[in-house]
Amino acid sequence: MISGAYGLAFDSARPLIASRNGIVAASHTLASAVGARILERGGNAVDAAIAANAVTGFVQPFSCGIGGDLFAIVQEPSPSRRIHGLNASGWAPRDLSLKVLRDCGVDAPRVSSSSAHAVTVPGCVAGWDALRERFGSMGFAEVGACCCSFAACSAA
Repeated sequence: MISGAYGLAFDSARPLIASRNGIVAASHTLASAVGARILERGGNAVDAAIAANAVTGFVQPFSCGIGGDLFAIVQEPSPSRRIHGLNASGWAPRDLSLKVLRDCGVDAPRVSSSSAHAVTVPGCVAGWDALRERFGSMGFAEVGACCCSFAACSAA
């Protein structure tokens, strides 16, 4: 049993990242810490999630990153509590068409998963932007300052 912040006791092998402004759960301590710092600086849950996701791409590049896709579910606060879903998975390149595929020798009704034509444009950053535009309270520059330099963010 570990005694954590604010006198909370819990069973965990991971350090507790706590903030008076909320909780951020991420797979890496630094990602959680950056998300918590965003909350302390006045950001909301979406701002913190974007920051934590961005940091995870650096500290655990095998987990996620800007070269991947993003899926999110956001619930508005009371009174509406409406739920929104975002699918920012990759899409086909703009100039890819059936004619281009046929000109490249793709005749099957489906593109083989081993084909270069099966590669999609990553959607993660576009997803961050869509979330931030709709639900965020901070600009990318402010969120990025915490993501790119935790020391600079924590010194503020």
